[in-house]
Amino acid sequence: MSFDSSPDFSAIPLFDMQQFVSHDLAVRDQFVTRLRDVCHHVGFFYIKNHGISSQLLGKILVLTAAFFNLSQEEKDAIRISLSPHYRGYGRLGAETTEGKADYKESYDLGLEQRARPVSAEQPYRILQGPNQWPASTLLAKLHWQETVLEYIAAMQVLGQQLMRAISLTLGFSADYFVNQFCANAEDSYAILRLLRYPPGRVNGKHQAPELGVGPHVDFGCLVMLLQDQVGGLQVQNCSGQWIDAPPIKDTLVINIGHMLQIWSNNYFLATPHRVINVSEKIRHSVPFFFEPNLSTVVSPLNIPSPLLMQMNRPHVDPQTQVVYGKHMLKIYHRSFQ
Repeated sequence: MSFDSSPDFSAIPLFDMQQFVSHDLAVRDQFVTRLRDVCHHVGFFYIKNHGISSQLLGKILVLTAAFFNLSQEEKDAIRISLSPHYRGYGRLGAETTEGKADYKESYDLGLEQRARPVSAEQPYRILQGPNQWPASTLLAKLHWQETVLEYIAAMQVLGQQLMRAISLTLGFSADYFVNQFCANAEDSYAILRLLRYPPGRVNGKHQAPELGVGPHVDFGCLVMLLQDQVGGLQVQNCSGQWIDAPPIKDTLVINIGHMLQIWSNNYFLATPHRVINVSEKIRHSVPFFFEPNLSTVVSPLNIPSPLLMQMNRPHVDPQTQVVYGKHMLKIYHRSFQ
């Protein structure tokens, strides 16, 4: 039976990363086979036992709330418009999705890098540079900057592990993507976002527009999301139904981005999703965008023909070539007008 003939998904699958690193090759192969199916059909999954401690996950959520609890003046002092590298704070409505303002606050951070020379051939080098860090004494006492950088480093390691598993699902060696996702490369790139969604209700009554972020697919490669216990993330299946992705303690939500769908020759699925906070609580989430080096050229891979024969989706034009950095720069220009 081909994958495409299976029923549409009604829940987000859960994976145990310990199965992938198991010394039992049969267990690892079972993990890879199931992951291939889920990336093909669903494009979203949870992972547990991923190697990042519960303590660090909890601390990042606490520090996210602490940042957004700063005064508006303190946050505006590092607003994203002050950074040529698209690093910094965004007020409610500062960012748009599909042309509509998001109902959330944001704070974008990346790898702590020196600014790179920009040229006509490599305009995307502007995306690399130092972060803007809050000057708050309170956050300094909480070791805010050090902990955020520790989390970014941990997510880089996890992203490498996930890409090794994804390489195997496509019939390549586990190290196939290693050179394209190198944290120490001259043009390495990744983004951490801290997000706050105001309550959708107060005392049972609607306070604000429900859509924190409207329906969209993520523009990059692989997203690893830490969410608090409030909930609000929904994923759209192929039948058009919105499926809840409720919080599960100590897990991360992983999803395929549009560039990884192209790379897989449309075998993987970048799935539409949205955020609706209908609770009376503030919602915090922390997505990490694990991206290849900016000079990477994305074109459809020659994946095994048995996989392509299972597809109902059209293949990507074999002439497609996307310079990753140019793609990312275009997205930032569109999102932060």
